[in-house]
Amino acid sequence: MSIHIRHAQTKRTYHLHSIPPSKYIGVGEGEPYEIVIGNERGRKAGVRVTIDGIDILTGKPGDLDPRGQMWMVEPHSSATISAWPESSSEGAQFVFGRANNAVAAHIGDGTNVGIINFTE
Repeated sequence: MSIHIRHAQTKRTYHLHSIPPSKYIGVGEGEPYEIVIGNERGRKAGVRVTIDGIDILTGKPGDLDPRGQMWMVEPHSSATISAWPESSSEGAQFVFGRANNAVAAHIGDGTNVGIINFTE
């Protein structure tokens, strides 16, 4: 499994910087982004993703428990997630912003603002 973050309009992948134990990307405020999850395996895989500590499928604080609701990625393919799912056909686009405007500042406790996490 692989994950990368790219600009939603230009499709330019953000460069990953490693400062152990974490990895970071440099972005500007207001930049729209999307998450691309690759499945190089020969079987379907499930992935849970949190942004700012909020599970993007449920809209609730995420715990990355692999038994929860997941994005399913077909074998040898990828899935692109570019918005918070709000209905079966629409959602709020992911946009890098200030910490006080983060989804977690309004829904969660805000301790994970700026963190995109995933587990399979």
